[in-house]
Amino acid sequence: MLTREEALAIYHAGPETVVRVLLEMDARIHPLEQPVSALTVRLDASEQRVKHLEKQLAKNSRNSQGCGKIVSNIMIIIHKTIFSRPGR
Repeated sequence: MLTREEALAIYHAGPETVVRVLLEMDARIHPLEQPVSALTVRLDASEQRVKHLEKQLAKNSRNSQGCGKIVSNIMIIIHKTIFSRPGR
């Protein structure tokens, strides 16, 4: 990043130096514009996808609130079956 002191030094060096530095900066910035734009589009799409998935997750969570108890009961039955076998 260009400091204020560096910018003033360029200014005091005269119009040709100012024009040369501005053209050099533009040459460095211009090639970055298209990739940044493409990444912005991808980021926007990703954010929309995350929002969609979060809504689905919330919906699925509301629909399966009773599943936790069922799974817990199944695990208890499995545990009792395994550990109550003869010979254990």
